[in-house]
Amino acid sequence: MSHSASSRQPPEPPPQNDLERLMRKAADDPGLHGRVFRMLWDSDLYTYIPDHPEMHGARSLQNGDKLRFTVYEHREGPFIAVFTSEAAAHWAGAHFPSPKPAIARLPAQALFKTVNDGTTWVRINHQLRCGMTLEPEGVDALVQGEYTHSQPPMEKQEMTLHPV
Repeated sequence: MSHSASSRQPPEPPPQNDLERLMRKAADDPGLHGRVFRMLWDSDLYTYIPDHPEMHGARSLQNGDKLRFTVYEHREGPFIAVFTSEAAAHWAGAHFPSPKPAIARLPAQALFKTVNDGTTWVRINHQLRCGMTLEPEGVDALVQGEYTHSQPPMEKQEMTLHPV
């Protein structure tokens, strides 16, 4: 069966920023992982959000309000899809089921602190070559600063990145 040109997925966008370029290099060089997490922590990230009254001007978010994210399910538990550029979020959006009515841009520190609930996984650049997955413990470790700085080598120290 042949597919029409309109049903083909467009090619993945090229890296849009230094973080995406570094993530591609880090896939082959574990020595760059600490730098990736430091840069990730200091970046603005993009994620899908469900319909919010704030999107329609009904009310504005107030300090302390909890932002809701679009949550997807997989066998290990719920996850949110996070992207390191708007281009990556738009490209990957073709792979995700609805709902995904909007893309929110927010600082990584705010995003990870909000989803650090002990049950939610974060898939960064899901479906792209420069992707990674943080299990709930990894999200907590990032929030606690355990991934964002270099530590002296310790016996049996290891970090595992799971490609998407």
